[in-house]
Amino acid sequence: MYNKEETIISSEEISLNLMRTQSIYVTILWKYFLYLYDYKQAVIRYANLVKYFLDVLGQLERLEQNDAHDLLIETVTTKIEHELVVED
Repeated sequence: MYNKEETIISSEEISLNLMRTQSIYVTILWKYFLYLYDYKQAVIRYANLVKYFLDVLGQLERLEQNDAHDLLIETVTTKIEHELVVED
């Protein structure tokens, strides 16, 4: 990536900026939950939200693994079919 001075911005700097931004949003969300609910309800709802996002990430990871598995099966099947045709 480049900034206005055409210097390269390192991936570490990008990662740090992302972490800072995420931290700000998490803090705002937490304060909003405290505004809406008492402390106990805010903890419960925040924990449920975190669990939901972790579940979504887990499902996305499984989908990616399934794509790799499907590609592997397709490749092996194609090679076997090719070998059978060559042998005939």
